[in-house]
Amino acid sequence: MVELEVKYNIEKKIPQKIDVSNKLFWKFIRVEDVIIELEILNKLPEKDRIILSTAIYYRMDFFITGNVKDFSYLLNKKIGETLVLSPKEFCYKENEK
Repeated sequence: MVELEVKYNIEKKIPQKIDVSNKLFWKFIRVEDVIIELEILNKLPEKDRIILSTAIYYRMDFFITGNVKDFSYLLNKKIGETLVLSPKEFCYKENEK
């Protein structure tokens, strides 16, 4: 599900980078979508809730989203072991290392 959304967004917004994204996807580990019931996720639309709950379930270090409209109340918050960040915040965090 996430892979399809990312590819769609790249094709729509920066089509000249689709080859780069396709090469990156070969390196990714694919996991099954998992829905976990957490009250903090109830404000999210279902399609966003599935993506974030999957990240939380698999204990991803980061959940990076450009969807600040729906995820604004979760940005810079840690849910379980997963920190929710915008792409910009993630880049700044990585530069701190």
